[in-house]
Amino acid sequence: MRRILFLIFSVFILNACEPDFASTVAINTSSNDKVILIAKIQIVPTIVQNVKLPNDIFGYSDNYNGNVFVYFGNVGKAVDPNSLDLLKPENFPEVVPIGQLSYIEIDRSEIYMNGATLYIAAGEPLRLPGGLRVDVPEGATHVYAGTIRYSRDPFYKITDVDVIDEFSTLQASIKSKLGPEANLVKSLFQ
Repeated sequence: MRRILFLIFSVFILNACEPDFASTVAINTSSNDKVILIAKIQIVPTIVQNVKLPNDIFGYSDNYNGNVFVYFGNVGKAVDPNSLDLLKPENFPEVVPIGQLSYIEIDRSEIYMNGATLYIAAGEPLRLPGGLRVDVPEGATHVYAGTIRYSRDPFYKITDVDVIDEFSTLQASIKSKLGPEANLVKSLFQ
């Protein structure tokens, strides 16, 4: 009986320690060391996510559906999903809604998108390749980096990665959201 109670208590503790992946939307930054990266991630054809975590009494499953977890860094290196380094707070991914424009506050030195993970179902991650770099122009407070479009086959294998420039169609709506004080520049993922 003690073992069962210990096991139940452990599950509650581990569930409570799971990080909250709710994305924070940063529109403006007050630091000269930071910049707001504006980008979108698409997967074509789209994927219906059905993540339901076992014993999810706190509703963490909702954080996975409709989101992709993007890893930025200050050096270009592949993300090792088995590395314990991913548990360090400075290595936590940014949570980005799929198919929507995202505003992400990052360090000016963090200009590499090293990869991403999309969960199709609980325990079924789809790794999205990275290796993309963004040059941050001097004085820019907001950088539009484009839309990363991942194409896939019916077996969920990524077949192509393109960076789409939608700046001319999005510029007016982005500027109206940011206000006149924002220095918005275009520097696409490379």
